[in-house]
Amino acid sequence: MKHLSLLARFSAAGFISILLVCFLFIWGAVRLAQQLSDDFIFTKMAGLEQQVQFQIDSILSKSQLAVDTIAALPDVQKAVAQHDKNKLSELFDAQWPQIRASGVSQFQFHIPPAYSLYRVHKPGKSGDDLSSFRHTVVDVNTSHRPISGIEAGVAGLGLRYVAPIRFEGKPVGSVEFGMTLNRETFANLLRDKLTDVAIRVQKNDGLKDVVTPRTGGVSVLTPEQYQQVISGQTMDIRSEQQGHETAIRVFPLQDYSGKAIGVVEVSYRISQLQAMIWSDISMMMIFGLLSAFVVAAGLIWMTRYSIRPMKDIIDAIEKMVEGQQGLDARLEDGGPREIASLTRVFNRFCDKLQATFYQMSDAINHMVVQSDHLSNESVMTDKGMKEQKDQLTYVSTAMTEMTATVHDVTQNIVQAADSTSQANDQSQVSKAVLQKAINQMLQLDESIHQIGDLSSQVHEASTSIASILEVIQNISEQTNLLALNAAIEAARAGEQGRGFAVVAGEVRNLAQKTQASTEEIRQKITILENSVNATIVVIQSSQEQARQSVDNVQVAGGAISEMEHSVGQINEMTTQIAAASEQQVQVSDEVNANISKIHELAETTASSSLLTAKLSAEIANDVEQLNKYCTSFGGDSDAQKLKQAKTSHLAWKTVIRSYLSGLTQMNQQEIVSHKECHFGQWYDAVGRQKFSDIPAAAAIDMPHSEMHATIKKIIQAKESGDMMAADRLFQDMEKYSADLIALLDEIILQVEQQETAEKQKIC
Repeated sequence: MKHLSLLARFSAAGFISILLVCFLFIWGAVRLAQQLSDDFIFTKMAGLEQQVQFQIDSILSKSQLAVDTIAALPDVQKAVAQHDKNKLSELFDAQWPQIRASGVSQFQFHIPPAYSLYRVHKPGKSGDDLSSFRHTVVDVNTSHRPISGIEAGVAGLGLRYVAPIRFEGKPVGSVEFGMTLNRETFANLLRDKLTDVAIRVQKNDGLKDVVTPRTGGVSVLTPEQYQQVISGQTMDIRSEQQGHETAIRVFPLQDYSGKAIGVVEVSYRISQLQAMIWSDISMMMIFGLLSAFVVAAGLIWMTRYSIRPMKDIIDAIEKMVEGQQGLDARLEDGGPREIASLTRVFNRFCDKLQATFYQMSDAINHMVVQSDHLSNESVMTDKGMKEQKDQLTYVSTAMTEMTATVHDVTQNIVQAADSTSQANDQSQVSKAVLQKAINQMLQLDESIHQIGDLSSQVHEASTSIASILEVIQNISEQTNLLALNAAIEAARAGEQGRGFAVVAGEVRNLAQKTQASTEEIRQKITILENSVNATIVVIQSSQEQARQSVDNVQVAGGAISEMEHSVGQINEMTTQIAAASEQQVQVSDEVNANISKIHELAETTASSSLLTAKLSAEIANDVEQLNKYCTSFGGDSDAQKLKQAKTSHLAWKTVIRSYLSGLTQMNQQEIVSHKECHFGQWYDAVGRQKFSDIPAAAAIDMPHSEMHATIKKIIQAKESGDMMAADRLFQDMEKYSADLIALLDEIILQVEQQETAEKQKIC
């Protein structure tokens, strides 16, 4: 197989692929045709089922119109109400032939519940009771509502429409149209010779055909399937009938009440449809095979035609490999579409390879800049390490002095802790003494309060005595008045009243003495009350002073408690500080040891920095040599020049950082003038004019000049010693530089897009 030619491989692969595609296409077509056939048959059978129902509904609708019209005739209503058969005969006997021609087989009138009043189709037979088998008539005369549908009668199944008849608003009977359910019912449906209908009902002796199909009276249903259909299930069956494959749909036949009384079998011959499908499939297979052979022949011819230009492509690649052509060589775009696509891909590969060498050249230039930066950083690191060693010496001396100071502080803190402990003991003694004074003041306040209560009781007793004296005074006055009256009466009585007069005089004297004593007692009581009132005032004042003294003493006690708490906290904090001071002494000793280690590491780092600077220079030389090797693979584009300008600016900005840190020397004019730096010289000489059509190129001048002006301000701030202003201005310089880089990126993007568009035009 591996020795076969490309032509043979393409031909075999193409032929096999075409055969596979044809097979898959035919297989899919067969599956699709079968699915479409099944869908068509299912839709067809559903449509036939609807047509059967439509035929029945159509006949009943026509009967409904005629029967409702008859039931609404006043003469009919009156005749039925009066049981006037002659009138009904007069009205409809002459019209019966015409009605029968429309398909009506029964036309009769009834009276409740289901007696035949007059049969138009059989005038000689009437008056019989139909209630045992004509349930539609019974239901209409009972519910007085029209009923339509299929009903099983004596002669078989029939289509009935029965409507009630009213006379003067009262139900008096009903009128009926009946149509026989037979093949004539489905005449329109059976015009298609491929379609057939059968209606079967269950009788005692088995299934009975009401409508017999063309194929005979043999049912395709088993008794179990018949029972499933009667229960409401619809079945689709495929059967072989008279040498034809037939699709049969079986569904329940329902009477006017919705009860299933039989089954309807609708069949459709599908053998012709299947034959047409397989005929089409056979034609597709034949055309598929023919197409496979034609395509294979065309593929062989196309392969022969296509391989010839591929040899030219192989020759061109060999020349590039041998170095006879460079990466700028391109193949001519021609030949078949696939070969042309291969040529374009090869040319794009060369473009990509050339662009890769451009990127490699950019990377090499960037590495040169970075190696220079690394060298500068190494020098800066060496200088920083020297400064760090000096600072470490200062730090070590400071740490020694700090350790001695910490020792002194620790001793003072220990003494302060002792004094604080003594103060804490004194505060506890003062607190105990003050608590004792507070207790005595509280007892004094309680005694004064008791004295005040007793004085109040004395005041109340004095008031009660004064009231009693007033009563006694009133009694004495009344007694004196009575004694005077008695003396007067005794004087009137003469001798007989002399003894009584003496007694009255004694009583009067006694009353006068009582009044005098009472007055004296009142004066004493008044003096006592005044003294008691003054005592109460003094006691109340003493109580208030004692209460204030207790409050003041309690405040003093709280102050002493707080002082005790504060002294305790001070004592605890002093103890903690003393412990921390001792730990600080240990830490200070460890810091001194670590500073010595850092001093040694700084010397090692300084030596490494110098070695790094030397290695950076060697790397720069090697990279520069590599850059020379890469220059032979392509020239510079405008986008490439812009990238180099961007790299130059970044390198210059890094050098500026070193200069501002005092580590390198630069030309002052190049630093402060935006026209003297490398980027400024390129921009004024080439960039401004070459990229004048790009808006971002015109906007570069502002951030570039502002950046140089800011650098000048940084130098002035450093010279004046304002390092904070210098740091703030340095951030501004970074911002202007970022704006400049963003504009350069925008210009590079547009230039690359233009160059890409030009290359596409060339291609």
